[in-house]
Amino acid sequence: PVINRVALLFDFESRWSLENQPHHEKFDYMEQLLRYYRPFQEKSIGVDIISPDADLSHYKLVIVPYMAVIDDERAEKLIAYAKKGGNIIMTCRTATKDHYDAMLPERPPALGLADITGVTVEEYYPLDHAAPLDAKLFNGTARIWAEKLKTAEYKLVTPTAKYKAFNGWLDGGPAVTSNMLGRGIVWYVGCILDDA
Repeated sequence: PVINRVALLFDFESRWSLENQPHHEKFDYMEQLLRYYRPFQEKSIGVDIISPDADLSHYKLVIVPYMAVIDDERAEKLIAYAKKGGNIIMTCRTATKDHYDAMLPERPPALGLADITGVTVEEYYPLDHAAPLDAKLFNGTARIWAEKLKTAEYKLVTPTAKYKAFNGWLDGGPAVTSNMLGRGIVWYVGCILDDA
């Protein structure tokens, strides 16, 4: 049997939530999900597209794209996976709403996920033009959506990409972060990155 080590979480409720309140005309759930799938496909790396309620234990990397709708059980599953050495890529708009599509009272990522990412979202912005990024591993831009992130001082959070001079609010702030958590790493992508 083929055993894939990468999982991409697909959530219908989050898709419907984003379709009902996209905040930007070009913010399409399926397109953004495919943006994370395509690089693996191009390198012939198998990816399982699974429910957020599925077992994550045998995956080396779990990608959590735009999972706005969350509950305690899903959050606890991601936290447990990260604490056992799992690697997570979590994107903007994750953990913002409950199953009734109502905003959660705490800043995203809510329900304890800020503890594993090491960041909280202070503000968010739909973008009318691309924001340039300064990154150690890549050069590129943020398009469509950007979040102003606040890093936790007591965590091993590293900004892997920062916003260059752009609009005054985002300038110099982290756009993508990584947080060492035991043997694993939790990345938080606070924007929609270009393909490069």
